[in-house]
Amino acid sequence: MFKTPASLKFVDLADFRLLPKQDYSFLRSELVSLIVIDEIADVAHQYSITVRVGSALLVALMGVQKESNAYVSPSGSWLTEYIPAHKRV
Repeated sequence: MFKTPASLKFVDLADFRLLPKQDYSFLRSELVSLIVIDEIADVAHQYSITVRVGSALLVALMGVQKESNAYVSPSGSWLTEYIPAHKRV
């Protein structure tokens, strides 16, 4: 991955942009999302927070039906304002 590092020049990258990912359909079967301490307040407004069994990891609950994320629409868009950092693309 880092075998041939190169310096970046603004001139070469001036037209590059990061575009937000709109299609979250690949997360349709995910039922939990890891969360970090810094986002607990944001997550708590829209998701249930629990602790993963057998560990001290905090997770946001995304659904209760097997392989059915309640926050991903049939078209693949995210249905709440806040997307946990672990799920952002």
